[in-house]
Amino acid sequence: MRSNRTSTAAAASLGLVASVTLVVVTVMRDAPSHGVVAAACSAGMEAFVEPRSLPPGTSEITLLFHDPQSGREAPMKVLAYFPKSVDTGKPTDVLFVMHGVKRDAEAEFRRIIPLGSSRNTHSLLPETHNFVLLIPEFSNVLFPHRNAYNFGGMFEDEDPARPRARERWAFSAIESIFHAVESAAKLRTSGFHLFGHSAGAQFVHRYVAFANSSARACGAACPHRLVRAIAANAGSYTLPSFHERFPFGFGGLEARVSAHDLAAFVSAPLTVLLSELDTDPQHKHLPQDEAANRQGAHRVARGDHFFHSGQTCAATIGVPFGWTRHIMPGIGHS
Repeated sequence: MRSNRTSTAAAASLGLVASVTLVVVTVMRDAPSHGVVAAACSAGMEAFVEPRSLPPGTSEITLLFHDPQSGREAPMKVLAYFPKSVDTGKPTDVLFVMHGVKRDAEAEFRRIIPLGSSRNTHSLLPETHNFVLLIPEFSNVLFPHRNAYNFGGMFEDEDPARPRARERWAFSAIESIFHAVESAAKLRTSGFHLFGHSAGAQFVHRYVAFANSSARACGAACPHRLVRAIAANAGSYTLPSFHERFPFGFGGLEARVSAHDLAAFVSAPLTVLLSELDTDPQHKHLPQDEAANRQGAHRVARGDHFFHSGQTCAATIGVPFGWTRHIMPGIGHS
């Protein structure tokens, strides 16, 4: 079993945010490239960020992401931090952080980049660990309800019989933002890491399941740039099984998801991150759908169930199991 307990000695005293950040940075540092392709995507290049070109010395900035193909009525905000190494042309990592159910991108950003830190940047994590930080805001206005964010907006009203155009998925925004920022900042990078906590973790693991499926609109012309995904304390999961109906499994998607897609999901570089004390079965944001409850009574049980389901699926279909699991000791949900 590929399962790990974090070696962060002070995890319990640091609290959730600091502990998770340290684990994420460690996972990023240790992540293999997994064959990430560095060529640019040739499809959907109409998407862009404002400003279209970042001047030298840019550090903290709010970008506006425009994607006409998405059908969104307004641009998305992307809170960004660029380390000084970008100006030197040094290769850098890119880390997306997905906010939780409160859609509080600004709060997530300030946990990592505190107000006033521009005068004392040497201790900031993006500087010390050399990564570009991107936190896109999936607002309730542009992405209403859990279907549009947690489940990626793949279907109308969570109904697999009512698919939406792929360009309108929430998942599709991630690589489009990445390519737009890569171009605007002239980044030298092999790809991006994707991290989410709670509702953000629901988005992240489903992104891994579906964003690179064989039904991708641009196919081989649009290489997948994900290096590693990290899903922390999700309240529910899409299991790699056709026995549970979407969004809690692949049931109902048989005409759209191939055996190759299922194999790619369980082989993907995904880390399942769980807080040891996240065991409240009545937590106010814990999904109580019947199918979600079948995954376990609380987030730790559900994360374990998801991990073992992936392990079983990989063994059954005979592909390498790409997931890892980390337990953060002494920490609850938030």
